[in-house]
This record gives sequence, structure tokens and C-alpha cells, in this order.
Amino acid sequence: ARPYKKAWSTEDAIALLEKETGEHFDPGLVPKFIDALPMILAIQTKYQETDIN
Repeated sequence: ARPYKKAWSTEDAIALLEKETGEHFDPGLVPKFIDALPMILAIQTKYQETDIN
């Protein structure tokens, strides 16, 4: 995420990927990414930074 913009929700990002498939995103890769998303999110959760304060 850019420091001056709020990060998109996963749902909004997926909606954009699906909407733009074939125009901006490879139609062969988007479904594969969406299929892998649960594993990606699990890894993200496992290794996310935590606030020490």
C-alpha cells in the first residue's frame, strides 16, 4: 500500500481483478490467483508484522 492511500480490502481487489480480466489482467492467471488466495491469505496472517507497543 502506498503510505498516502488506504489499502483496498481483499474483496475490492478481487472485484477489480475480475472486472478487468482480459483487459488489464491475464484471463489465464486471474482464476489461478483467486484459487490460491486462501493459501496466500494464510501465509500473510502467519507472517504479518505485529505492533510491539
